[in-house]
Amino acid sequence: MSEYQMKDRIVEELKKAKEAGQITAEKVSEIVKGAVAAAVAETKGGVQELRPIVKDAVTAAVEGLKDTGEDVRENVEGAVEGAITGARSRGDQAVEATREELKKLEKRLEDERTRLAQSLREGLNEAQEALQKEKEE
Repeated sequence: MSEYQMKDRIVEELKKAKEAGQITAEKVSEIVKGAVAAAVAETKGGVQELRPIVKDAVTAAVEGLKDTGEDVRENVEGAVEGAITGARSRGDQAVEATREELKKLEKRLEDERTRLAQSLREGLNEAQEALQKEKEE
């Protein structure tokens, strides 16, 4: 999602919420969070790319809120909160992906340990049988 698409999405959704009489800090936060999360999902860089996205999202929200006549301060706080939460979503996804990968590696390691232990037991049993045959002969 480009910078302009994100801004347009925020402004349009705020306009719809205003028309429906649903402008609350929570709604503003939800709108901004969704737009930022979508924009952040398309980035490949680090924090340097997140800053302008968050800034543009909050700016678009503030511009969209100017005409609402609602408690601007509370709604701006909702916009900031939503922008931060949306930006954080990428980090959360990366952590979750890392956890999943770690689980897969742990499973592979456990399977390998089990296979190695079984192979060791079989080798010891064969050695024991060979020793037993030696004693019998």
